[in-house]
Amino acid sequence: MKMNKAAKRPGSEVQAALFFPADRRHHGLLLIMLSLILVAGLSLTACQQTEKLEPTTQASDEAPLKVRIMRRESVFQPININPETRTRVQAATGIDLQIEAVPSSNYPSKLKLSLASENLPDIIEMSYPEMLQSVSTGRLAPLNDLIAEHAPHFSQLLEDRPELKSLMVQDDYYAFPMIVWKSLPTAAVPILRADILAALNLGDRQDLSRPKTYDELLELLIQIKAAHPNQDLWINRSGTRNLISNISYPLGSGFSQSTSFYFEPRSGNGEFLYGPAHSSFKEVLVFLNKAYESGVLDPYYALTTVDEWQQKLSTGQALFFFDLPINLENFNVPLRKLNAAYAFAPLLNIKNTAGEARISLQYDTHWLHTYYAISSKSKNIEAAIRLLDWLYSEEGASVANYGTLGTDYTLEDGRAIIQPEHFMRYKEEPFSFRLMQYERGTGQGFFTPYLDQTFQFQIQPQLEDVMDQIVQSGMGQPSPLPPPLTMKETIRVSELIKRLDAILFETIDAYIIGEISTDQFESNLMRQLQEAGAGELEAILNHER
Repeated sequence: MKMNKAAKRPGSEVQAALFFPADRRHHGLLLIMLSLILVAGLSLTACQQTEKLEPTTQASDEAPLKVRIMRRESVFQPININPETRTRVQAATGIDLQIEAVPSSNYPSKLKLSLASENLPDIIEMSYPEMLQSVSTGRLAPLNDLIAEHAPHFSQLLEDRPELKSLMVQDDYYAFPMIVWKSLPTAAVPILRADILAALNLGDRQDLSRPKTYDELLELLIQIKAAHPNQDLWINRSGTRNLISNISYPLGSGFSQSTSFYFEPRSGNGEFLYGPAHSSFKEVLVFLNKAYESGVLDPYYALTTVDEWQQKLSTGQALFFFDLPINLENFNVPLRKLNAAYAFAPLLNIKNTAGEARISLQYDTHWLHTYYAISSKSKNIEAAIRLLDWLYSEEGASVANYGTLGTDYTLEDGRAIIQPEHFMRYKEEPFSFRLMQYERGTGQGFFTPYLDQTFQFQIQPQLEDVMDQIVQSGMGQPSPLPPPLTMKETIRVSELIKRLDAILFETIDAYIIGEISTDQFESNLMRQLQEAGAGELEAILNHER
């Protein structure tokens, strides 16, 4: 099945450059960020360069131990490879963190080449599928005994959060997970321009102003499209995988961006399923096909980049997205500069055909299934473990997430409160929280395996009310971590996921755009997935342990 290539709209290259371009080297990062600041009419502050650091525990004539880390650089969050945080970590641990930030689009090939070479970094960032594929190669150091000997803080986390033991392979750990220290309800919800909804003339369909079902949501979006024919309505990012990952679970099926399989609480006593291999996934395809054919879903949904997505939502060109609400204020800040009334807001408690209003809190404990493995060839294995362990401590996590106590933040009732001058510096910037993380090298702007998601409230306080609404809605359903696997199971699960995903994404767009009728789903695509091993994958994941 062939899809039309996305057409370039006039000015899109210039507008996208104001945000976070996807494919660039590190020497271009500062230029991009400086451009962002200059557009906002602000200049970089010198406070980072003049801050006093806490006293170092390292002798002045002792050279720091260099530990290399290869990280995936998201378009959402550029990485600062030489921030003040690097100096602070070195002062506390005697280790100089040398990060190689690789653009996400290039990361799989870079990782493959690195694993095949003798030049692996000491610490390697991996996704869940990448970890499964790599464990059997012998390139990753087994960590169980080393954790017991050199990682008291992480060992305590394993005691406090026994569910993390599910991440073992053959009764051993092969990577440290990125763990959520303080969490937000991170799950996709429908998000619409509230001002557009308030101004819409719904006639005798006022009930659509608060849609109760996804059919009503689609009716509402069709009316908005009719009232705003020259604007994009539902815009997606990062391809069809992201689209179905965001919408499948709310519609009654499921698909995980991180693992492909998902946890379905309605199946038996709760089971891991490959969603597209089940008839419930037809509802997802029917909904997306209706949205596409009615003009609600952007025809470039499979091709729109993150840059284009951000640019359109931030400038008023697009009016709806079904994605993570942590992005909401990134769009509202620039929109308010256009018109104080412009604002995105979530639509909550919308029911699927089974009568459920639900979202999957699959990242409540483990952030996006990101892992940090240690090369078995590294000469610094113990040092790398001690470094990671310190970053899982309250002291290390505070430095990584917030900066220096007294200089960057204060504590009030155990909660980190950003210094007022930092708040004033960033609060009105486009993509303010990400910009702060980049400039200051905190959070995902440098290296933080133990993440405080709630610190985003310090720059975007309006987001806290939105997150409270989502929590109070009761829609959130917990999702357990994947089960522990044997080495044989790890190899097989990796093979099956790769095979099933290849079949799925070769064909799924044809159903969405109407080239294949959704009535043929169960006899064609669903059957192909079942014959390709979906049942075997589910049996491995769900057998009693």
